[in-house]
Formats: sequence, structure tokens, C-alpha cells
Amino acid sequence: MDFNDTPEQAAFRKSAADWLAANVPSKEEIKGMSRLEFAKMWQKRKYDAGWACIGWDPAYGGRGASTIEQVIWKQEEGARNSCSRMFSGNSSSPILFLLSCSQAVRPSAVRSKKPPVL
Repeated sequence: MDFNDTPEQAAFRKSAADWLAANVPSKEEIKGMSRLEFAKMWQKRKYDAGWACIGWDPAYGGRGASTIEQVIWKQEEGARNSCSRMFSGNSSSPILFLLSCSQAVRPSAVRSKKPPVL
């Protein structure tokens, strides 16, 4: 099995790495912030640039990234110790998305008049 990046995956990795190199906060930038304040700032920065939930459809703020692109992003983000685990987009994001959007934009499979049971 070949675990090397394809040319497209290498280009995606470079794009992610370049953005992270330019945007991961410096120690001076986060001086005095709590871990939660830092995490919120980091999530907003990623969201503003379209890197927060890259697997989501672009219509909902994502990039429509493939599974392997999501893995590449996590590898690159994790290698920079950028607080990527404080708010993981894998577990709670779909629930938060469904709770926050109107019935009209929810995927038809989850449209319901009943509130979700949490």
C-alpha cells in the first residue's frame, strides 16, 4: 500500500501548511489568554478563512474536503500544537449545526417538528 500523497493531496497539504504557518498565533499574541480564550480565537480565525469544518459543504461554511483531506488537515494542524482539540469538529459540530439552523436548511433526512433529544 502506498501512503505517499498524490499530487493533489500534496498541493492540499502545502496549502494547509502555508495557511497554518501564517496564522497559528505566536506566544506573544496569546500572552495572558486563558486556554478557552485562545481556543475561541483560534476557531474564529479558522472559520473566517474556511478552515474550521473543512468536511462540511461550502454552502454551510466548509470546504467540501474529502476524508483524506480532513486527515491531512488534522495532521498539519496537530503538528503545530494549535489547540485543535479544544473544539473538535468531528463530534459536536453536526449537532450544533442542526440545532442552530432553521428547518428550511436542514438536510431533509433530519427535518422534524420534534426537537432533538440530547
